Amino acid sequence: MAARPKQLQTRKNWRVTYVTPDKEEKTLGIFASEREAQKVIQSLQVSQAEGRSSRRTRGSVSKNRSGNWQVRYTDPNGKRRAGGTYQQKQDADQALARVVSDIENGTWTVLDQAKTDGLDPKKVTLLQVSAAYLQQRVNRQGRKLSPNTSKEYPRLLRTVAPELADQPVRGITEADIDRVQRADIAQMHDLHERLESE
Repeated sequence: MAARPKQLQTRKNWRVTYVTPDKEEKTLGIFASEREAQKVIQSLQVSQAEGRSSRRTRGSVSKNRSGNWQVRYTDPNGKRRAGGTYQQKQDADQALARVVSDIENGTWTVLDQAKTDGLDPKKVTLLQVSAAYLQQRVNRQGRKLSPNTSKEYPRLLRTVAPELADQPVRGITEADIDRVQRADIAQMHDLHERLESE
């Protein structure tokens, strides 16, 4: 399997592809920079040179009951870990490729002990998670969201769930979410009654 990067014409992203024995071109992942794409290719070449067949020897992507794609991998200590759940298989493949690349380059860390994008996973708030998500989010054309859209999401979060916005994600319970939903429904009911009485 010879992997190679291709720059996507409409984006500044790089797609890593390979050709199967059946001469079918498959996408391994899409990466933000050529350097990232080359790191994945290099880790694949090292795997093949050492006799490992591919990134799948370190991990897998499988569809779960809800229809989402789950990433699982084996860390350098031999422990099996979950690498996240994704709605699209392409996103799951890309996440697995990054994890395997980090493991093989010696830059992988356990998420519980790591800080991602400067955020401590144990203390990160809902507003911080949404901000980090918005930085990575792209529209249907593969471009970053407009500044107005990016500003609107945090405003909506503060408006709809102000008591949850600054709370650590790990501390948010199902009861908290139910309470917010009940309050929103009651507020909408009151508004509806006021409008009908006018």
